[in-house]
Amino acid sequence: MKKYLFIAGFSLLALGAHAQQFFVKGGLGYSAPQAGQSIDGTGTPYNGSATNNATGGGITYNYKSGASFSAGFSGTFGGGYMFNDHVGLELDVTAGLAPHHYTGNVNNQVIDSVTYNISIEQYAKTFWLLAPQIVVQTGGTLWNLYGRGGVVLPLNVHLMQEQSFTNLPGNGAVETIVNSYDNTTSFSLGLTAAIGVQYNLTDNVCLWGELNMLSMSMNLKQGTLTSETYAGQSVPLSGQNTSYPYSKNYNSALAQNSTTTPSYSIPFSNIGIHAGIMYKFDKSIHVNSHARPSHGRVTEF
Repeated sequence: MKKYLFIAGFSLLALGAHAQQFFVKGGLGYSAPQAGQSIDGTGTPYNGSATNNATGGGITYNYKSGASFSAGFSGTFGGGYMFNDHVGLELDVTAGLAPHHYTGNVNNQVIDSVTYNISIEQYAKTFWLLAPQIVVQTGGTLWNLYGRGGVVLPLNVHLMQEQSFTNLPGNGAVETIVNSYDNTTSFSLGLTAAIGVQYNLTDNVCLWGELNMLSMSMNLKQGTLTSETYAGQSVPLSGQNTSYPYSKNYNSALAQNSTTTPSYSIPFSNIGIHAGIMYKFDKSIHVNSHARPSHGRVTEF
């Protein structure tokens, strides 16, 4: 009896070994903002305008769609391992190839008794996200439906910002000052999930398409002035304070003589459509399925 139980268990092990498989994948897609923010921590619109009303003494806001700095075109590549025909692990890397640019305008802003129109363009510099996930699938031979989900780790996220200050007519000669900043963000975990379908061209190659989502936001950590121009001429940065830290524990009374400002969240959630190609390596064979017992031992032929 023990002999037959051993043979049965050995046979199940052999079948399970044949179901194991490595794969690699790559693809491209576009993502739209998901629950994006309208204004930043200073009250400046990410995408739209704010106008100071000289007569009314208030501010009129005109928002466009909410912003998410992960929106735009992106590429993904990765790989994984299927433990059997239905469950596996996947590790993906997503790169923001052409993130969306957002422009906010602040009109009639008085700075040092001079009235300016301010235009602020912001976008995420090419970013990298790492996503370990669990994959479940139907395991079909021609069409294969799948779902995946896991966490997202931001590897390199920089928010680029260009501020243009322009004098209004009536204040003398029109002048333009342009400041460029590179802002880093604090580390923050996100969540990702997707549903999709694969079409098997061969036993090893398939096409895939999916609807995916990312839920994540990050706080500003450090801003650095990278360049400044005045009337089209570059201004030397030597001697200037070019570092602007952001703090989650901010006390205005203690920060009066410093450049530290309160940190605020950067919207990074999206919903997207991606498609690509996958290569499945030959299913691993750890045990010969034709093995037969001989004299109480397992012998491979």
